[in-house]
Amino acid sequence: MRFYNEEYKKESLNYNVHKSYVTLFNKSYKYEQKYHKDLFDFNEDEAMELLLSYNQRSIRSLSNIKAVFATYTNWAIGKGLTLSNTNIWTTITLDSTMVVDKASNTMIRDRKEFLRLINAYVDHPYRKLVLFMLYEGFMGPQYSEIRFAKDSDLDMNKKTLHVVRDGKDCYLPVSDEFIRAYESSLNSDLFDKQGSPYLIKNRVKGQAISSSVVNKYVYHFIDAIALKTRHRPEYTSTSIWKSGMYNYIRQQELEYAFLTNDILSACAKRYGYSINKVHLLRKEYTLYKETFGIE
Repeated sequence: MRFYNEEYKKESLNYNVHKSYVTLFNKSYKYEQKYHKDLFDFNEDEAMELLLSYNQRSIRSLSNIKAVFATYTNWAIGKGLTLSNTNIWTTITLDSTMVVDKASNTMIRDRKEFLRLINAYVDHPYRKLVLFMLYEGFMGPQYSEIRFAKDSDLDMNKKTLHVVRDGKDCYLPVSDEFIRAYESSLNSDLFDKQGSPYLIKNRVKGQAISSSVVNKYVYHFIDAIALKTRHRPEYTSTSIWKSGMYNYIRQQELEYAFLTNDILSACAKRYGYSINKVHLLRKEYTLYKETFGIE
């Protein structure tokens, strides 16, 4: 745990009593470091960025955080530590746009939104390719289908990628955008190319990437969105994979005008979802539609 101006934080809020504030000030440390100032000297934009970073689910919880910072700033003003006598935390007005709906903040609504996010916030070719692989159905234990996919597994003419599932060869379709992302990665000077047979190249010559690298690429994606929008989504590798799966079901449902178990089974096969849990997939898909108000 780290605090910016730790002695101020402890003295102002009686550290021995207010241990619940440890998490708040530990989080604020990153933003205070970023702006090289204590949060009692933040301007409105900086204060808003910090508040939104807590990803609160209700106005009440966000208001409680704001109240802590306002109390701390009043203390600092009284001590003559601030650059001005204005407490910015008391002037900020909260509204419903500042709180986060858990489900919609975790999932991506549809492919159109996914492509918009990818194009706007990802410029690293391997990160882009990993995100496409997740969204288009590649997973496996510890991301094995992503980590161990080889250049030779990709047929760019047929637009398929070969994987082995349950001991069986599968040739799964990939999109034009996937192909373009792969072609961009070939033109990149990043990482080892000559000694690596793998689709996603590694810094270590000839070796496959680790599962932590897949997660790291997702974190970079989230960080890029948060940096530019002041809104931090809670995507995970699994939620991106499931977002693609639900979107796939949606497109099939629209094409056939109704949802059948055959559609769900075909989707489960494509995405490596347990075929024995199709009833759960139907429930998940229903919740996904309710989350985004999809009819």
